[in-house]
Amino acid sequence: RQSSVVVCCRREGSETMAVEAADDEEKVASEQVVFWKNASLMYDACFSRKLEWPSLTVEWLPGTTRTEPLTEGWKRHQLVIGTHTDRTKENELLLVAVDLPSAETEIDARGEDFGLDTSVADATLSMAHPGGESNRVRHCPQEPTLLASKCANGLVYVFDIEKAAAAAAAKGGDAPGG
Repeated sequence: RQSSVVVCCRREGSETMAVEAADDEEKVASEQVVFWKNASLMYDACFSRKLEWPSLTVEWLPGTTRTEPLTEGWKRHQLVIGTHTDRTKENELLLVAVDLPSAETEIDARGEDFGLDTSVADATLSMAHPGGESNRVRHCPQEPTLLASKCANGLVYVFDIEKAAAAAAAKGGDAPGG
């Protein structure tokens, strides 16, 4: 099963959203045709990326960084996405980088790059989610590197992004969080 995350931004209301596609392939295909047909009228920029597993939750992390080697005027944002697997693979929280143009950057919403799979990067960090799928993940406003994730069974798990990243670097790959 594949899903995709679509990130759209509109400068007027400074609205940025992340949308998850549904599982029903026919319905998704029909809705995507309508969406992409009208998206350039509603948003300044849209980017998409196919995901291996659908997600029940998406959380924007605060703050941005200047991206390298991308063009000047773009900022890197971070999303946390919780996977919803078929239980043949362990569920995870994925830290994903998203490159979006800053408000001053001129972009062509009618151009051929609109909606292409270019701005949403692969997961920069994967943290094992031991309680099954994550129904909701939120960052701590006072300490944005701390995440709380609620499972279907009602348990809440706390993850520290910095510790998970350090453990992943020490192992030379992705590390379980928690």
